[in-house]
Amino acid sequence: MRIRLMVEEANLFSEESLIPHFTGSDAVLSCIGSYLGFANFFKVTLYSETGRPIISAMQKACVQRFVCITSWCTKYNRNDPGPFVMEWIVFPLFRAILKDMARLEDILLSEDSSDINFTIVRPPQLTNSPSKGQEILVEERQFVKGGCRSTPRVDVAKFMLSALSTDKYDRKAVAIDCAKLRG
Repeated sequence: MRIRLMVEEANLFSEESLIPHFTGSDAVLSCIGSYLGFANFFKVTLYSETGRPIISAMQKACVQRFVCITSWCTKYNRNDPGPFVMEWIVFPLFRAILKDMARLEDILLSEDSSDINFTIVRPPQLTNSPSKGQEILVEERQFVKGGCRSTPRVDVAKFMLSALSTDKYDRKAVAIDCAKLRG
């Protein structure tokens, strides 16, 4: 599969402004990120408020494939709790962001999005480090056991692009992480 990636700048809050960008595309990849300023510890709506216009614009432009990023532990599962640091330190600190990411996931899982073939990619802490070529671990859950607990952004981008060429992750939310290097 040959991928021709175009990076577009658009008003993500406006369905009408997105339609021309999406028309003729095979897929939409979203790497939306929220600024971690002080105010964002209390109220974040970026993910949910852009999710609806993106999905609606995709439907009007007849684009069915969507790959997006959220995060580890966006949805708490008492039967499958995340790593201690995520559950007791990271989640409480970034609760507003993680809860809004969960709202985006809910939008994709709703009946209104049933025609969208999505893959939700849940990485741990993102870094600007170069790729070390490690294997990407993938689990269909909230987090990955036994990984590095941080992943270079470039590796997340590679995984997102690779998800386009397989049906293995269709309509799924998957946690990813880099495998630990053997010493």
